[in-house]
Amino acid sequence: MKRTPKATFPQRSYRRVRVESESFNLVLAKVNGTIRGDLEALRIERAEVRKVFDRIISYCDRLESVLIDSVDQGQKIPRRERIRWALVNIAHREFSRMFDPLIDSLKAESFGVAVMVLRDKADATERIVDSWKASVVPPADQLFKARRLLIIPDPLNGGHIGVQFLWDVLHRIIELDDLRRIRRCSGFHGDQPIYLLRIKIQRQERYFCSDQCRSRYNYNKEGQGEKQHGRQHSRKAKR
Repeated sequence: MKRTPKATFPQRSYRRVRVESESFNLVLAKVNGTIRGDLEALRIERAEVRKVFDRIISYCDRLESVLIDSVDQGQKIPRRERIRWALVNIAHREFSRMFDPLIDSLKAESFGVAVMVLRDKADATERIVDSWKASVVPPADQLFKARRLLIIPDPLNGGHIGVQFLWDVLHRIIELDDLRRIRRCSGFHGDQPIYLLRIKIQRQERYFCSDQCRSRYNYNKEGQGEKQHGRQHSRKAKR
């Protein structure tokens, strides 16, 4: 697999600071089932989110395949046509379709929303009011600027836990600076896939949710290779 060449693929701005999203990691924990709570109540919603994550991964991989390898789903694309092909046939037609499972689930529900105008930033770890001191006049933008409009499902008007979860997932996806950061772990996790949020966006053959998972995968692959080698050696000995 070719690595992502900087000259032929749109790169993220290095002036933009990449901040780990605690909110997105919390969403991943719920989807992966690695957090305590009533996950059974979100069984259907978690399955829908996994579908969307797989669509996002497929979309990103398909774009990279066209722009870097000039191949789209096994079809060879003339190199001079690869950019137009990627924009028209993939980016334009497929982008909004990725989120259909979540949007359709929300459309099927009837719920009200709670609306609030806030002075805090969406990614603020502490409220601005917590930083105020009685002896210091705060900056003007902390007193005279409305920073964001918060619209969330109203739990008292049909916005049950499943609706809130899907709503939160969509907002967390929008906050990501690059959708290629969402990946599916290549390790052994049984029937349920595990998703992760990567720091780097350079494509690789495999992705792992932890160093321990990577080590376990390599250990199992080596074990399988030794068994296969032993079988071949045994067959040759019999001959």
